[in-house]
Amino acid sequence: MHRQALPKCILLAFAALSVAACDAEGLDPAADSDADGVPDIMDFCPESTGRVDHDGCGEGQMSDPAAAGMETFIIGAADDVPVVLRSHASTVSEAAQGFGVDGTLLMETPLGHMAISDAAVDLVGDAASGAHNQLVDMVGSANVSLPDMGVLEDIAIDDLVQAQVGFGYGRDLDHLDAPLVDERLYMYFDFDAGMSTSLGPIDFSIPQGAEATVVIDAADPSFYARGSVSGLGPLGDIPDVGFGVSATGLLPFEPAYTWGVEDEAEAFDAHIYLNGTIPLGRLPVSIDGEAVVDIDPDDDGETIIDDVDEQLRIGANADVIVNLDSGVGLTMDLKVGGATFAATLGGSESSGYFSAAAGTDELEFDLGIPLPIAPVAQVNVAGFVSEEFSDSFMRANGDFVVELPLIAGVNMHGDMSFDRDGFVMNATAGAFVNPLVELDGDAAVSIVARGTDDWMVEMVGNFDVIGMDLADDATLAFNQDGVFVNGEEVDLTPW
Repeated sequence: MHRQALPKCILLAFAALSVAACDAEGLDPAADSDADGVPDIMDFCPESTGRVDHDGCGEGQMSDPAAAGMETFIIGAADDVPVVLRSHASTVSEAAQGFGVDGTLLMETPLGHMAISDAAVDLVGDAASGAHNQLVDMVGSANVSLPDMGVLEDIAIDDLVQAQVGFGYGRDLDHLDAPLVDERLYMYFDFDAGMSTSLGPIDFSIPQGAEATVVIDAADPSFYARGSVSGLGPLGDIPDVGFGVSATGLLPFEPAYTWGVEDEAEAFDAHIYLNGTIPLGRLPVSIDGEAVVDIDPDDDGETIIDDVDEQLRIGANADVIVNLDSGVGLTMDLKVGGATFAATLGGSESSGYFSAAAGTDELEFDLGIPLPIAPVAQVNVAGFVSEEFSDSFMRANGDFVVELPLIAGVNMHGDMSFDRDGFVMNATAGAFVNPLVELDGDAAVSIVARGTDDWMVEMVGNFDVIGMDLADDATLAFNQDGVFVNGEEVDLTPW
């Protein structure tokens, strides 16, 4: 299907009910014959009274499009999830390729009908189907609408925005970098008038003049946007980020890695989708990639939409940057690619965990001591982060290369840790050769760092050191003061 050029800002809205007043030829958009609070133009039970749902039907009543004077159209009838559109007969006219609608257009969803207001569209018929109400496309314009049910009950757009509308499959819309299903049909809005939207204390906006796209999914009531977000509880303000909300809170989080955090890692469902660089406020962590946020982690019905002091739970399988502080003068800047991260934010304390199986180009860390350490194969890494630095730690296991003073590139296999006491690594080193010292076989290695000027490397093995008569198990040690063999300082500088 035809698409316009790649937009610079994106807004994705998976369909749910959105009620808006509209103009309709021959029908007063404000008329409410049964006084149930639902305008006739959107009322599928036109003789209902008392308490009704968004479609104007009370408890036990079945909506009746024919009785309500609605015309029904289907696009993608052969798909697993076809899209059903309806409009009051007074707004529908015949057109050269199908039908025209001038007024309110309704799209059926599992949660009711979504209203698309101020529509002026052509519904392109599917001549090959032989059915008069089957469509292949829709072109024209309408107001952009957002879901207003579930957790999105209070969603509001500051000013109505007119947009060009149409349909496309997820596979044709992958340039939007949005979470779409390839085989699913989506309705889209294209516009460049900017948009400002609020959900309780949460605000997000798309700047005036930036090209944007809204995509409606009739099978999943949620919406997604890319812009600046503020007021997201303990996450605070996040510029230039993808932002989506599920009305039913069924966005899944499944930990991809659980090594080292088996007792903490768990799957959960979430309400908010984020995509971008996400700082975590009170935690020394930022996420780069996709994440989901559960705004009701204790399932008590209270969320940050009602109270900005409520907790959040965030989960991500993404790149993670962690800044750890031992509290004894040593810090670690840790970058882990493709990690699992989850945290509870807000309340009395914020804390979380991370876990990954990181490749050689996915793990970087800097201790600020003259002992560069890097993975030489995939390593397991995990840790815990808290507002209290003394409660945070990191663990890793695998193959590393360590640049020792005067001995370059010593391969080691073992475990390392960083916590309130500093950095510790216990490993086994393979053979190496230096002009003045040689290791025959393996050596047991211990590296301890308490500060940038307080570190020690100790290696026990079968060493040959020029000019020294050593037993089979000798101790070679390095620290900030020099090099020592069995406690005796030596000079290993090659001549």
